[in-house]
Amino acid sequence: MVQVTRQLRRRLPTQTLNNMLSQLGITVPTGTNMQLKNVAAVMVTASLPPFGRQGQTIDVVVSSMGNAKSLRGGTLLMTPLKGVDSQVYALAQGNILVGGAGASAGGSSVQVNQLNGGRITNGAVIERELPSQFGVGNTLNLQLNDEDFSMAQQIADTINRVRGYGSATALDARTIQVRVPSGNSSQVRFLADIQNMQVNVTPAGR
Repeated sequence: MVQVTRQLRRRLPTQTLNNMLSQLGITVPTGTNMQLKNVAAVMVTASLPPFGRQGQTIDVVVSSMGNAKSLRGGTLLMTPLKGVDSQVYALAQGNILVGGAGASAGGSSVQVNQLNGGRITNGAVIERELPSQFGVGNTLNLQLNDEDFSMAQQIADTINRVRGYGSATALDARTIQVRVPSGNSSQVRFLADIQNMQVNVTPAGR
C-alpha cells in the first residue's frame, strides 16, 4: 500500500482493498469498518516504447485518485496495465519515488513540488507486445520531430544521392518515405546506413 498523510474519503480505497483481498481468497464481512490510514487509490500509467518486447521493463507514473496528500514512502502492489482494448500489456509494482518534499509544524506547512504523484523506474514488465509492421513491405516512413519542408527535402535528397534516385520522397514537412529492401534484417542494415548519413541542413527561417 502507500503511506499517506491524510485520506478523508475512504470508500474508493476500501473497495479497492476488498477487491484485492477477494482475488486472494479472503472475504471481508459486510459492514466491517477497516482502518485504512496507509492506503490510497492511485492511477498508474505507462507508455510502451517502439519495439518493446515481452519481459522488458518500463517506467510508470503513479498519481493519487483520492485526496491523499502524499505518496512518499509508498509501495505499489502488483497492478495490471490495460490498453484501450482492455488487454493487459504490462504488470507494475514497486516503491514509489516522489520528487517533492514537505514539512509541517506549529500549524504551518511548506511544500516543494507535488507529493501526490511519483514514478517507479523500471516498475512495469511488458507482458504483451504491440503488433509491428517492421520488416513487412518495401517502404518505411521517417518522421521528423519538427515540421520543416526544407529539412525533409534535404534529407530525401541526401538519401537519393547515396542510395540512388527514387529511394526517398519527402511526402510533407514531417514525413520522408523511404524504399527499403524486403526482410527484417535487410531493413535494419539499410536504416542503420541511413542513420549514419551526414545531412547538411539549413535551418528554416522563423
